[in-house]
Amino acid sequence: MEQQELDNGVDFYSVKWKNPHAQGALFMISKWPTRMSISKIPSTVKMIIDETVSSLKKSEHTTIYEDSQIQYAEITGEFLSGNLASIEYTDKAGNNKILSVHMVSDGNVIWNGQFTGPKELFNESMDMIKSIEPKD
Repeated sequence: MEQQELDNGVDFYSVKWKNPHAQGALFMISKWPTRMSISKIPSTVKMIIDETVSSLKKSEHTTIYEDSQIQYAEITGEFLSGNLASIEYTDKAGNNKILSVHMVSDGNVIWNGQFTGPKELFNESMDMIKSIEPKD
C-alpha cells in the first residue's frame, strides 16, 4: 500500500498487488474531504459512478455496452458499512474489467475510493474494504 498526501491535506492510499495482474489494476481509498452525513453515502456513490461512467463512455480507450448496467450493493464489514456501485466494461486491449466506486464509514470517518481492474482482483479489493479497522 502506498500513501501520499494530496494538496488539500487528505491522505490518499493506493494498493499495488505483490503479483500484478496482466491486465493491471488500481484500488484507491481516501478520507472524504468534507463533512457529510452518513445518510448521503448512497446518493453520493450514485452521483460519482454516474459521472465516471459518463466520462468512460466518451473515452476511446473503453467500451461500455448498451446492456451494461450499474450494479449497486451495500458493503458491510466488522467495523464499517457503506455502499458500492460497479459496472463492467472492456478496455482498448479487449480485457473485461470492473470499475467500482465505494464509500464506507465507521461512524466517525467516511472513506471513498475506486477500483479498476479484473474481476478476481475486484473481489480481493472488496475483502480489503471489509477488513478496514478504525484507529483508536
